[in-house]
Amino acid sequence: MPATTVTRALYIYFLAAIVLDHAHLVCPIWLGWSNRSFRGHMLARPEKFILLPAVCIIGAVAVGMHSATTREPAFRVLATIYIWWNAWHFASQHFGVASLLGWQWGPRLVRQAVIIAPTMAVLLVPHRDIVWLVVVAAIVDLAHWTTDIGLTTWVFRRWWWLAAAMAVGLAGFLWKDVVVADPHLCGVLPACTVVWSAPLLLSLRLGLGFWHFLMSRWVWKLSDPYARAISAPLLAKGHAS
Repeated sequence: MPATTVTRALYIYFLAAIVLDHAHLVCPIWLGWSNRSFRGHMLARPEKFILLPAVCIIGAVAVGMHSATTREPAFRVLATIYIWWNAWHFASQHFGVASLLGWQWGPRLVRQAVIIAPTMAVLLVPHRDIVWLVVVAAIVDLAHWTTDIGLTTWVFRRWWWLAAAMAVGLAGFLWKDVVVADPHLCGVLPACTVVWSAPLLLSLRLGLGFWHFLMSRWVWKLSDPYARAISAPLLAKGHAS
C-alpha cells in the first residue's frame, strides 16, 4: 500500500479517534449526574463522588503547572498512572460487557483473568510496529469508545444523547496533541511532531480521564443498587442474566 494512502488512512483514524475518545469521556459522568436517583446518592456522599474526583483533577493539574515539559519525572509518574489505570479501565469494561451479555460460566476470577489480562497486555506491552499499534491497539480503543457511547445512548433511549456526545467530543481537538504526538508514530508520519511544551493542558486531560475512570466504575457496577437502576433499560432487555 502506498505511503500516502497509509498516511491518509491514519489521519482519518486519528480524527475519528479524537472525537470518539472525548465523546466517551463524558458518557458515565453525564449518565450518573443526569439520573435523579444516582445524583441523590452522590450528593449524599460528596467525599466520594465530588471530593475524590476533584482531588484527582486538581492533583493532575498541579503536576502540569509545576512541570516545564512533559519529560519531567513528576509528569512521567502522572502519565504512567494514567496508562496503567486506563488499561485496567478498558479491561474491566470488556469483562463487564461480557457479563451483560450473559457470560457466567466458571469462577468469576477465572473469567476476569481470561478477559482482563489479555486486554491489559495489548495496551501495556511496548510496541513500535505501526501495524501492531493501528490494527491491534486501535481496534481495542475503538471497541471501548463505541461500546461506552453505545451503552450510554441505549440507557438514555434518546438519539439526541448520541448527537450531544459526539458534539462534546469535538472539544477533544483542544487536546489533539495527545493523539498526534504518539511517539510510536513519529518517524512514520512525516507531519508527526511531538509537543513537549504543553504539560498543563495535557495534565488537565489526564485529570478528566481519572474522573471518567471513577464514574465509569461507579455507574456500571451492577452490584450497586443505584447503578442497577441506571442500567435498568439494558437489564430489562435481557442483556444480563
